[in-house]
Amino acid sequence: MTEEELQQILKRYSEGKATEQEKALLESWYLNYNSDHSEQAQMPELLEAVDRVWANVNPITVVARQLSLFAKLSIAAAVLLILSFGTWFILQKQEPAVFELSVAKDIAPGQNKATLTLASGRKIILAETAVGEILREPGGLSISHTKSGELIYTSKATGKQTAGAAWNTLETFKGEQHQLMLPDGSHVWLNAASSITFPDSFSATREVSVSGEVYFEVAHDPSRPFIVKSKGQRVEVLGTHFNINVYPDELSGKTTLLEGAVRISTDANGSSLLKPGEQASLTAGKIRVAKVSTDEVIAWKNGYFMFESEDIRSVMRKISRWYNVEVVYEGEVPQDTFGGTIDRFAKVSQVLKKLQLTDKVHFKVEGRRIIVTK
Repeated sequence: MTEEELQQILKRYSEGKATEQEKALLESWYLNYNSDHSEQAQMPELLEAVDRVWANVNPITVVARQLSLFAKLSIAAAVLLILSFGTWFILQKQEPAVFELSVAKDIAPGQNKATLTLASGRKIILAETAVGEILREPGGLSISHTKSGELIYTSKATGKQTAGAAWNTLETFKGEQHQLMLPDGSHVWLNAASSITFPDSFSATREVSVSGEVYFEVAHDPSRPFIVKSKGQRVEVLGTHFNINVYPDELSGKTTLLEGAVRISTDANGSSLLKPGEQASLTAGKIRVAKVSTDEVIAWKNGYFMFESEDIRSVMRKISRWYNVEVVYEGEVPQDTFGGTIDRFAKVSQVLKKLQLTDKVHFKVEGRRIIVTK
């Protein structure tokens, strides 16, 4: 890699034309830059260091926050940033800390598992259930489980309110996720440690309640509103795609709209109408709406972790739920933020190693316990 090639990469990045590898390289330099080291080195040494950094960064796909770096730094400053980091890399005279973990003790990612609780109280562990029809009732209800891991409810709509609707609950624990097709044809994805309670057939109103994190693709039906209840809020739609994150250990509940329109109402009688690309955060009964990256919000559904300037506690909460592990912190908690995209189906050692390559955080694994240090 030559100095001219470096400048070309910077130019392509500023124009939004950089490849994913080039974006990863620049973002990683930016994330790892240590301003305490200002010594200079000769260009050949810098270029050699650049190549070594590339070799380390290449396995990591870092989130491309288009122009976010250049909003803060000019191209000239970015060049100095790269050269300064190259110098720092040489002066350290060591590769970034390597995270070692015995394969025999490695922790596998979560799986498509869930527990279905019927209105009768009967529990069905779906991972232990054969593919095909699970239940058929005289009223027309059919419950089946597909090979791809989706639970499908099929029922005959009555067209009128049913006083004694049978309510079912689909629940995932830590290390589990699952899909569901509701009786009206709406598709639902449950993240780890989440649940949805729903009737076995919908009538004039389609209403469900959720906890944890759930993504919806609601079947369009103007005559029957679709209502999602969760702690402190109510979301009403006709047909749309949206994500609800209401984990109890998160600071606020978040509803993110990808397509269509939704109205958020709170127990305190506040309400807000969301547009695609907006997220409503509910904290202490108050709603705050902001534009967000929807790719980051639904990354879990698409099979990967995506972090955008997240602190280590937020990152580790996601890892804890998906890998079903306990996370503890020793000493000073790292205050840096992290950005990147990592395969959600990699083993935990691979995920932790990629985070540790930033040299901002370190890990030790003891059984199903992850110890985080600075």
